Amino acid sequence: MAIRSLAYDIDDGLQVYVEKLIGQAEKEHRDLNPALEEFRALVEGDESLRTLSSRMFEEVPTKPPYDRYPTSQKSQVRGFNHLLRLINHIMMRAPEWDANANKVDFAAFPIFALVDWPMGTASGGAFFVRHDVNQQLAKILNAWAEYLASEDSANVLDNSQGGWFGKDAMDALVDSGNVGKTHYTFDQLYVSDSAASRRGFASWDDYFVRRFRPGVRPVAAPEDGPPDPSIPDPTAVIVAACEASPVCLMKHVQARDAFWLKGQPYSILDMMANDDLASEFFGGTVYQAYLSALTYHRWHSPVSGTVVKTYIVPGSYYSENYFQSFTSPGPAPPNYSQRYLAEVATRGLIFIQAENADIGLMCVVFVGMGEVSTCDIAVKPGQHVTKGDDIGTFHFGGSTYCMVFRKEVDLLFEPFEINAKHNTPVSSKLAVVKPQANGICTEGRSHFLEVL
Repeated sequence: MAIRSLAYDIDDGLQVYVEKLIGQAEKEHRDLNPALEEFRALVEGDESLRTLSSRMFEEVPTKPPYDRYPTSQKSQVRGFNHLLRLINHIMMRAPEWDANANKVDFAAFPIFALVDWPMGTASGGAFFVRHDVNQQLAKILNAWAEYLASEDSANVLDNSQGGWFGKDAMDALVDSGNVGKTHYTFDQLYVSDSAASRRGFASWDDYFVRRFRPGVRPVAAPEDGPPDPSIPDPTAVIVAACEASPVCLMKHVQARDAFWLKGQPYSILDMMANDDLASEFFGGTVYQAYLSALTYHRWHSPVSGTVVKTYIVPGSYYSENYFQSFTSPGPAPPNYSQRYLAEVATRGLIFIQAENADIGLMCVVFVGMGEVSTCDIAVKPGQHVTKGDDIGTFHFGGSTYCMVFRKEVDLLFEPFEINAKHNTPVSSKLAVVKPQANGICTEGRSHFLEVL
């Protein structure tokens, strides 16, 4: 989610947001959460970690735009111990709506806002990929998750300036949910009760994983729908598994590739953690799309078929592609590291054997990005799923997802725009598979068809 190389007004938005968080935290005097105390002990007891945790703040550049603030973030977050105190403040509250944070896509990601600059340094990059660091971060984020699932976390679900049901927040949520095509209100889009306290949501997480009302997101080409002469075989239609903005479409993906380089080519073995089914997808196709904090976060099956395998791959929480950090010239959207994150971040994988033989085995990779971003898989191996069925959800944080197809699968995608203003609606038509007898699959080096 690096945004360091965005235009100055975007960096200004981040600065204002960070200053607000620090101002709130400095009014509190609480003991550190036990998980944070463990983290501090881990770092202080390891010379390498202690050095990295210091240098990652010192290495923030002094060139523009980082030198243009009376109190730059370099001096705002004054070091590792200060960072721990700020996270301690965050862990006992739910994310508030903040217009400045929303400008830079950090509306529900306060920890990401604090570490965005230090993690972009060489030392920060080395620090945040450490296995022991991520083990401890998981404990911290799990502790915060308990609060976000509690009734106390619902206090930001009101119509105040910082509430998620205030006018500015609701305008943004409704705009996101209508995807430029409809004119529903929030309560028409989502299962909620405008007459109830907090609109009927029991907690921040309950709100975060809200459901669309029936009929708001119809499933494209349902197999049990009325006959449609334009779609002779409904099983050939693949639908979007998430409500998300397209990031990349790549063919001829390699078994193993240097995903950490600037081009961020996909690496199937790394993405699938060397799973024994990974070889099925060598030379295949990957489609990826991004979910923001305002987005519907549930997953739906892209095809009808049988679940073959599911698992969670533990990974990093605050890592990014080095070439999208301070070395990246010119403007760069927050999702420039997403292809890299598909190989390194915590992620949930669901393999489905599609009923349509031309699709065959496919895999959906749900990638958690920072904050608590829990991947919650709701299906089991052997279970039959119908296209559009609920198969899981992200909790609490940002996310991206990939659909991976075998080399033999010849796909015709619906037209889409990279980094589009509006999301591709979940369960809408994404692609159609062509019969293999009519398709020719060629060998070759990974190449981008569309890429951010």
